[in-house]
Amino acid sequence: MQPIVRGFVLALALALTGCSHLDAGTGGWYGRLVGGEATTVVSRKDDDWQPVAARPEREWSRPKVVEVSYDRPVEAAYTLDTGDTLRIFVYGQQNLSRLYTVDARGSIMVPLLGSVSARGLTTSELAARIRARLGSQYVRDPHVTVDIHENRPFFILGEIRQPGKYPYVHGMTIEMAVAIAGGYTPRASERHARVSRMGTDGHQMLEGQPSFLVRPGDTITIQERFF
Repeated sequence: MQPIVRGFVLALALALTGCSHLDAGTGGWYGRLVGGEATTVVSRKDDDWQPVAARPEREWSRPKVVEVSYDRPVEAAYTLDTGDTLRIFVYGQQNLSRLYTVDARGSIMVPLLGSVSARGLTTSELAARIRARLGSQYVRDPHVTVDIHENRPFFILGEIRQPGKYPYVHGMTIEMAVAIAGGYTPRASERHARVSRMGTDGHQMLEGQPSFLVRPGDTITIQERFF
């Protein structure tokens, strides 16, 4: 009889192992007793078996796709001013095609034309102005292009180790400008700075954090912090 008893015990153990497993949600053991389409779940905790509500099958659905816009404000077109160095090319006119620097009056001196005002204009507007003046008197149907060879410098003052005038670098921020000028003094306020800017609408006084974008010709003032 011993082999029969052993076989019965082994079969019972395998049956219990196959239909029961640890339930992480209740902290006990539960088994599924399947009858027809209904499923009954019983829970065992501290040797007490109790019925537990059947768990519905989890329904999976496709994740929703959300479109996120990272639109950045569009900056105003860059306008020319004192200190900008321009490369002007006039097709077929080598004596006119060269570098020009906008002077203190906001103008450039062009052969044949003399003084041409550039302050407040974009490069395309200046090209149109030169084209119109050349075409009216000197060159038939001139082709003129104007590009920026070097931007005018920026200025940084106040609580900075090396205040002064520095060449502008495209994409420059206040933080980068401070680094170029040797860093903050111990008394400097590092949270924000004042920026003086000349725009098409006149003089502007702005205030920006270290990530604020600097433009050519800006004057940055690092203020003293207050304890």
